[in-house]
Amino acid sequence: MATLVEAVPLTGRTHQIRVHATHSGWPIAGDEKYGDEAFNRLMREHGLRRLFLHAASLTVDTPAGQHIEVQAPLEPSLQKVLDTLGSLCNLMSRRMSLMVFDWDGTLMDSEARIVACLRQSALDVGMACLPDAALRNVIGLGLKEAIESLYPDADSVSSTPLSIAIAIIFWPPTASLGIFSGGTGISA
Repeated sequence: MATLVEAVPLTGRTHQIRVHATHSGWPIAGDEKYGDEAFNRLMREHGLRRLFLHAASLTVDTPAGQHIEVQAPLEPSLQKVLDTLGSLCNLMSRRMSLMVFDWDGTLMDSEARIVACLRQSALDVGMACLPDAALRNVIGLGLKEAIESLYPDADSVSSTPLSIAIAIIFWPPTASLGIFSGGTGISA
């Protein structure tokens, strides 16, 4: 559904984080200027009433050479949204920076697992189960692109439960991923 990201801007350009997030295809939740209207509507259903952007710390060097750092806890309304989303999909305790569907054997032999995951996820959320050939055809695409390719008529609100189901089924919190022969381990 969403990813909690820590961003450290290098310059003070106006809307820098918001523009970069949108340009990468993952706008900040609640961003009415640069965001995704359907996703924002879904996030409002989960309690988000403003832009989900928080300055956790600010460091300033004064002209007198003094180094000042100010820290601020997450606003309670934003923490409540995180708690709601965490309860919804039980993914907040896991920190994933990237989900890779790798089928060529460089890390793991996962083609059958990906196809089974996509098939089961679609069934779990009541979407049409597609032929295995169609499911194999999206291996190598990002999750968003894969869903758009498989279900071109689905909007972001209806595809979000599928994204969550795929994440939970493909990498459940207790999963032990088997390494392809010759592999020595997966580092997180």
